[in-house]
Amino acid sequence: MDPLGLRDPAVRRAYLATKLAVVALAAGVTALLAPRFGPRLWWAWAAFAGAMALLAVVVLAIGGQGGRGEDGSRLAGSEPSIPVVPDPGEPVVLPVEDWIDLHPFDPAEIPSVVDEYLRAAAGAGFSEVRIVHGKGVGVQRERVRRLLEGHPLVVRFADAPPERGGWGATLAWLSGDGGGTSGEG
Repeated sequence: MDPLGLRDPAVRRAYLATKLAVVALAAGVTALLAPRFGPRLWWAWAAFAGAMALLAVVVLAIGGQGGRGEDGSRLAGSEPSIPVVPDPGEPVVLPVEDWIDLHPFDPAEIPSVVDEYLRAAAGAGFSEVRIVHGKGVGVQRERVRRLLEGHPLVVRFADAPPERGGWGATLAWLSGDGGGTSGEG
């Protein structure tokens, strides 16, 4: 297990650079305070620097294999501690929940986003979902409702109750078989 991600060479370099910066900072502070506190401070700094160096060596020695098995595959529980930035050309996979907020999406994308969401939600086993389109002047609401009317997975839909968004959100009930009748209900 590599909780700090130190098996990665870039992380290891950053870790060592941080340790060196801490030791340099301690040396600088010691140099400023030594005239006031005398030689005992030098011994304290030497102990601190030694402890930091020893800690760095121990942590790096534990680092060994990089959280990878013999075949090079990542071992369970050895995820890197630095978040991986997705490739801009790759789609981002998000967990499917029982609701979706359409505010972050471009209005032209709304029909395809809602369609893909309904298919993913039905596939995840949700029988009721909430689509948050906002209150505004009702343009997105109508766009969403038109899509729901003809969608094969939607059995019925209605305004959400006030505590779940009121007329700024629509509840849709899904059939698990891809069939079903649509309409407002």
